[in-house]
Amino acid sequence: MWVKKAGVSFQTFCLVTVLLFSPLAFAQSGLDHFNQGVKAAKAGNHQKALIQFQAAKKLGLNTAALKYNLAVTYFQLEQYEAAEKAFIELTKVRKFKQIAYFNLGLVANKQNRRTTAIKYFRLADREGDSHKIRVLAAEALHRLGAPLIRPAKHKAWIGSLSAGIASDSNVTQVNNTGVRASKSDNYHYLSGYGAYWLQGGRNAGTRLFLYGYSQRYATESSYNFSQYGMGVARYDRLGDWRLRLGGFWNEITLWDKSYQRILSGELRGEKALSKNTRLQLRYRASDIDELDPTYEYLAGSRQRFRAGTITRLGNKRFRVYYQLELNNRKDYVGTTNPFISYSPTRHSLRATGWLDLSRLWTLQIDGRYRYSHYNQADIRSSGITRREDRQIRLSAQLSRELDKNIKVNMKYMTINNRSNIAIESYDRSITSIDISWAF
Repeated sequence: MWVKKAGVSFQTFCLVTVLLFSPLAFAQSGLDHFNQGVKAAKAGNHQKALIQFQAAKKLGLNTAALKYNLAVTYFQLEQYEAAEKAFIELTKVRKFKQIAYFNLGLVANKQNRRTTAIKYFRLADREGDSHKIRVLAAEALHRLGAPLIRPAKHKAWIGSLSAGIASDSNVTQVNNTGVRASKSDNYHYLSGYGAYWLQGGRNAGTRLFLYGYSQRYATESSYNFSQYGMGVARYDRLGDWRLRLGGFWNEITLWDKSYQRILSGELRGEKALSKNTRLQLRYRASDIDELDPTYEYLAGSRQRFRAGTITRLGNKRFRVYYQLELNNRKDYVGTTNPFISYSPTRHSLRATGWLDLSRLWTLQIDGRYRYSHYNQADIRSSGITRREDRQIRLSAQLSRELDKNIKVNMKYMTINNRSNIAIESYDRSITSIDISWAF
């Protein structure tokens, strides 16, 4: 019963496609053979249709319509492996993706590959806008005894707000042997994030981002810091890859004065490596403009390349990545210190793990090692030195869910920074607690 009805559904789509791609649609060599193939298919002579479509292909006709009609003809002639291969190719063509997935489900069903058929019918339900195909895919799944699984509709707006207090053991980030002495202080902070779908969703859509952060010290106000910005990103798919291409604007203040403006372009890609693991790639290029002439030597450009994986295993998640950072800043030219480089090349290796201790408690452990070497040697009054830094950062965060959207987060972070420039060697620890609300 199921095979018969599935066949009827397929015939319906075959006829619709033939009518949509009528002879007047093309003006290429091989068009006559294509038209003859269409006529043969309408008459039910699929062997003749195959000969004509193959002849059109040999003469240079290479349209998605021809590929689709070839795939349909292979199916009608029970050449299922050839049909499957042809339909898989068509999933890369946006216009044909949904109907190709549906027909792949029919092919798999003919071959008694129930699990594969279910997978393709679910993709046909999700990957496209045709209501008719979605209805047929739902019916096919019902006949196979498989539930229709549809992801929850995305919210137009999502975001979070948080507020907290912290204790910083070394605000100045220096050791006690240099010109400056390390100082400890407490601070409070506020942060906010929002994202709005301007169009579509994660499979194909455009999203607006807004974000802001403010940090205020109790006594060391010269280290007050804030940043805010916005961005727009386009989400899409390319084969097995989920892609995000975006542009971002970021404004930073230091000591309540304008400090930096950063304009960035970013490309992200993600694909499944296995059932539980996904590969993540990111490239971000930034143009950095110093808004205070005091810091003009930091103006320039920065590039970051990142590659890593994220794995989910039951109540545990793990993320690891490597990042390469390249800087090309103006650097510093002065009288006391003739030249100081602020253009480091940085290599970072980071690992993060999340463990759900219970329904309400989550533990996060994070570690990062970063090695920096500067592009040009410093020429200081004390001599010529090529600067190198090594930083180890470790943190642990315990989160308690108070409500569906409200959490309390307690975090401890320790930083060990070692440099061949003595004043830049330091240890630092930060203890914080905040409450966050997601919406």
